Amino acid sequence: FGVMAGACMMRRAAFLGVGGYEPRLFLGREEALLAIDLAAAGWSMAYVPSVTVHHRPSPRRDALARRRLLLRNALWCAWLRRSPRGAWRETRDALCA
Repeated sequence: FGVMAGACMMRRAAFLGVGGYEPRLFLGREEALLAIDLAAAGWSMAYVPSVTVHHRPSPRRDALARRRLLLRNALWCAWLRRSPRGAWRETRDALCA
């Protein structure tokens, strides 16, 4: 459940209304937490084929650091917004992967 942060657009009022991206997550899975908060606030998602979004990611990436950050943020998202049972399940699945 989520959106691709680098390949989407959203209403400014929706983004600001739920507090935007969680700054502690920095990069990676920040959109998952945002999507949960948007849905909880009653916003919905739609595909709009007439819209084009351009994303130009940085060519400088540290693959290992990024994997660690993605794992940390996945677990953080689970523990911030899911039930304890769901968070434990996601933790187990993430660590086994």
